[in-house]
Amino acid sequence: MLPGYGLLVSQGILPEVAEEYAGTVVSVDYHPSSLCCLRGGYRFHGSEGNLWEVRKQDCIVLGHGDAQEHRA
Repeated sequence: MLPGYGLLVSQGILPEVAEEYAGTVVSVDYHPSSLCCLRGGYRFHGSEGNLWEVRKQDCIVLGHGDAQEHRA
């Protein structure tokens, strides 16, 4: 789950994107041990298809729907 509006905007996400996605559950691009992925964050797709980066520690990982919630 993504963090709130203020944290998203503070990370450089456009206000209109932050308003749409703040506090929502999204799929993120993350492949452990891959050179293309961020060490400290995730990328999610906005409604326009743009990729937005968010810090891991600000998100709640929900897993595949069968895991308990936990901080990244």
